[in-house]
Amino acid sequence: MVEKQTVLELRQAALYSQAEVAKALGVSVVAVANWEHGRTRMTLTNKRLVCALFEVKAGGVRWPKEDE
Repeated sequence: MVEKQTVLELRQAALYSQAEVAKALGVSVVAVANWEHGRTRMTLTNKRLVCALFEVKAGGVRWPKEDE
C-alpha cells in the first residue's frame, strides 16, 4: 500500500516552491497555500494536474486535516 502524502509533503519532497507549483498548474500561490493547509480543496481538474506534476496516483494525495 502506498502511503498518502499531502500536497505540502509532495512539494517539499520535489524541492519545489509554492510559486513553482502554482506556475506549473496555472493557479495562484494563495491557492497552493490553501490546499497545503487544508483551507480549501482543489477541483478534480487541479487534483489530476497535481498528481501528474508529482507523478502520483489520485489515491496517493491526502488532505492535511484528514487525520483529525
